[in-house]
Amino acid sequence: MSLRERGKKKIWHARIYDRFSGEVHEFSTKTTNKTLAKQLEAQFRRELAQDRERAIMGLKGGKTISEVIDRYLLEVTPRKKPSTQRRERQILHEARRYFVDEHRDPDVGKVKADHVNAYLVWKLGTAVSPRTVNLCRAVLHHVFRVAVRTWELVDANPVDRTEWLPESPREARILTEVETEALIDEASDPMLKLFILLLIETGARSESEILKLEWADIAFTEGFIEIRSDEKRGKGTKTGTSRSIPMSARARAALREHAADYQFKLGSPWVFCHLAPRGSKRGGVQRGDRIEKMYRGFVAASKRAGLNGVRPHDLRHTFVTRKLAEGHSPALVQKVVGHKHLSTTMKYTHLVREDLRSVMETPPRLTAAG
Repeated sequence: MSLRERGKKKIWHARIYDRFSGEVHEFSTKTTNKTLAKQLEAQFRRELAQDRERAIMGLKGGKTISEVIDRYLLEVTPRKKPSTQRRERQILHEARRYFVDEHRDPDVGKVKADHVNAYLVWKLGTAVSPRTVNLCRAVLHHVFRVAVRTWELVDANPVDRTEWLPESPREARILTEVETEALIDEASDPMLKLFILLLIETGARSESEILKLEWADIAFTEGFIEIRSDEKRGKGTKTGTSRSIPMSARARAALREHAADYQFKLGSPWVFCHLAPRGSKRGGVQRGDRIEKMYRGFVAASKRAGLNGVRPHDLRHTFVTRKLAEGHSPALVQKVVGHKHLSTTMKYTHLVREDLRSVMETPPRLTAAG
């Protein structure tokens, strides 16, 4: 082995001569640690020996990890809901590049737990959260599970022998009435203003529910907003079931005003749509196209309101907390927000500072025994 320079980086490089076939194989690794480089070279030699033995026995080589990922993206991913498809494609395209660039696209049967751990460490080094790394691990685990159980390409799942990273759960931010009004006031455009108001007034999920509302989903006469689960139309709830959310007087008034200003003027079926063309002709959005994300605008508005760190999902926590504090039945609140289990609804409950102050200012009720 010899230490060589490739560009601005030094790498360990080895040339291995196979006296049986007369072929010369080259191996290189980016590490500058010679001991580790020798261990990796020994592993490479073992893999070459295994390939030679398979060839002597007349066995063909297996599928590479990139081929397995490509097959998964072609056969398995399209069966999932659109949001999951987008997430899996992003994760697996990146994982595919990693295994091709860092491990020379190994046979899927030769991928070990060490390879997977190296990928997870690399991913964590790209300044993402442990939760994101765990999501990447879960997607890769399912790829290998399909390769084991369905395609029978490998005997074991190497991801099983890796560990989840510990996650620090983020504490939800519960907004006061004053803070929510400040957030609405700082909205930079009418679409963002209605988006924030509906999150506060309905407790619905932001991108998967509110931003996918059509005018056909707004029943002004009955006073309900229909959250539909229809995968054929690209609309799906987290639990896979549709539900109806009763409109508050404020939500109904805001939606009526919004409809008068934009529904017929734009001719778009979407409640939240672009007001003007943007971007290139091929990849840009046209007037009336659905708005898919408002996260950046929301974060900017929250900063202007002095609410740094507030996320759209915090408004869902705020809605549930307020309704339970007002004395509404947890079972009814569960139905409104679309939780599958009541225990999930109860996890959303939080006490704001005003609730804590009442402990000191309001005398407790005395029972007959007291």
